[in-house]
Amino acid sequence: MRQLDPTQLQPGVPASASFAASAQALPEAALPGSLRDLGFELRRSALATVLEPPTVSVPAGPFVMGSDPSKDPSAYSDECPQRLITTEDFQIGKFPVTVAEYSIAVQEGIVPEPGVFRGVTWQDQLRKPALPVTSVSWYHAVAYTVWLSECLGRPCRLPTEAEWEKAARGDDGRIYPWGDNWDPERANTPDRGVGQLAEIGLYPEGVSPFGVEDMAGNVWEWCSTILKPYAYKRDDGREDLYVLGDRIMRGGAWYCVPYNSRAACRGYGYSGMYLGGGFRLIVGSSWQQLVA
Repeated sequence: MRQLDPTQLQPGVPASASFAASAQALPEAALPGSLRDLGFELRRSALATVLEPPTVSVPAGPFVMGSDPSKDPSAYSDECPQRLITTEDFQIGKFPVTVAEYSIAVQEGIVPEPGVFRGVTWQDQLRKPALPVTSVSWYHAVAYTVWLSECLGRPCRLPTEAEWEKAARGDDGRIYPWGDNWDPERANTPDRGVGQLAEIGLYPEGVSPFGVEDMAGNVWEWCSTILKPYAYKRDDGREDLYVLGDRIMRGGAWYCVPYNSRAACRGYGYSGMYLGGGFRLIVGSSWQQLVA
């Protein structure tokens, strides 16, 4: 398991009282052509004009969760034991949440500007709206999902780590979204990557069996799940949003070794840290439905 170090966060993150005062965002009507081409749509509501992301359907049923060290020598011990886990059907964002999407919530005073990580500021992120937003705390990722639910009129939330892993690897236990063998051309990592965060949709050959993209490398993604040992059980308290504790992050990042981009790899971080974290959405399913 790889823990992300919150001590690398740069100081100067604005306090909640100054969210709106310091906010910057794209013009309300701006929809970059690259995002339009990838299926994003502007949605206007009484609260705000937001970007609705394209989603992918993942069917209900069992899938192989975790790692078998006899098949995957890079497996960490916390990924074991491997076993079948069953999920309900769900709709997951085809891509992680982008700067363009998140900037609207910053402008509306819903969330603060993301933190500074590896010298990249919020102003740097705003120059490329098709980047996945990064340096967002788990708390603010959750706040974004609540606000977006109100804007869209349908529930949104973070994925559980089981949902995230199923969307990334399918139901056959493959190690990476595309299969069992590492391919540096299919993900943004130090192994032939671009050396920095990349815009979404640049690695279509890394698509998962269900059609979800950018799930290996590029940016760690927050899940709703509290760090607990396997086997995964969604009703054992690990999906309680009101409990303090480290939360799971998945997917690896542009600066991480490739084996941290395996679908079963479990990163984690303190819920309040801004260090390098992004996220993607589950749309059409509420947290209350999840834990009922």
